[in-house]
Amino acid sequence: MTSPLIPATSPLLVWLTLSLIAIFGLLIDRTPVARVLPGVVVSILLAMVLANLDVLPAPAEVAGFETVMTLMLTLAVPLLLMKVHVGRVIVEAGRMALVFATAIVGSVLGGLVAFLTVPLGDNASGLASSMTAATIGGSPNFLAVAQVTEILTDPRIAAIGGAALLTAVLYMVLLAILPEIKPLRRLYPVHHVASDEDATTAETPELRAITWGPLLAAVASAAILGGVSIAATEAIGQPQWALLLVTALALVLAWLGHDRLIQVHGEFTLGLFAMYLVFCANGMRADLGLLAEASWGIVGLGVVVIAVHFVVVMVLGWLFRFDLAEIVTASNAAVLAPPTAAALAAAKGWTGLIAPATMVGMLGYAAGTFVGSALAGLLAGL
Repeated sequence: MTSPLIPATSPLLVWLTLSLIAIFGLLIDRTPVARVLPGVVVSILLAMVLANLDVLPAPAEVAGFETVMTLMLTLAVPLLLMKVHVGRVIVEAGRMALVFATAIVGSVLGGLVAFLTVPLGDNASGLASSMTAATIGGSPNFLAVAQVTEILTDPRIAAIGGAALLTAVLYMVLLAILPEIKPLRRLYPVHHVASDEDATTAETPELRAITWGPLLAAVASAAILGGVSIAATEAIGQPQWALLLVTALALVLAWLGHDRLIQVHGEFTLGLFAMYLVFCANGMRADLGLLAEASWGIVGLGVVVIAVHFVVVMVLGWLFRFDLAEIVTASNAAVLAPPTAAALAAAKGWTGLIAPATMVGMLGYAAGTFVGSALAGLLAGL
């Protein structure tokens, strides 16, 4: 195995490289190129290519990688939500829950189609239902259903999980490009226009008049909220809820401190930079070598479940007249995770969807295992 050009023993150099990629992505968003290739896609692909060319190491080998990821997320969310309209978030959360329900339906149908069409051999019902759970809540739900269906000892579990991760990262690239396709946008009503709220553009003139005192106070406040959320959720043994707690605290801060926070400039761009780092980190996780080495049974499971999920959410979204932004965000929250859904919403300028994306994603965590286990019982009887 080739040693990466940037060794895992130099985490500072790894994060410096990811920071440069994130900055490059943000700069791309300020150019006409972003209409065809958004900066978030550029950031993901660059990190993915560098990791697969052995320039960057595997994230698992970098000391404290997941810890820094958590810190970036819990710092970014309060910064992104400081000027959000809390009343609008409540309304959007209700709509997003309906869209997320279609995402769950898509994942369940995807699991059923994969069970019937992909050559999974032994443990087919357990593998299909575990993947369904993963595309509703995430990898914890995959493992939970795998344990319920007693397939954790299946030697293909690790390979299937890795192939599914790669498929999910590529799916995130598709979701980022989707809103840029004009003919597709015409099929759906528009409730969220990026140009109205896109802080990467709107804040450009503001950055010239940054008052560092309020900005530093905002960053300190965000760091305090993030620290409290991490400490509180770890204290009760539920660290996965840190993002939900910091979102709730950030909304309270935005509500109570609206008059003061409106005077802060530059905080959204800093939060967006932190979210782009999260995108880069997710790009690093994608191992393209899996596609060449794995059988169709291993790769096909994730591909079929996610493909059917995508078709279902797009069709149902069109039938129920959901906004394309809502569909993309809800699907991201289901197939990937709340952090990437919030990050994509921020990158697209859909600030009203950042908090709802986190909320419905947490709903996916709660529902994924139950839905997956119920599907396993159904498939076992077929």
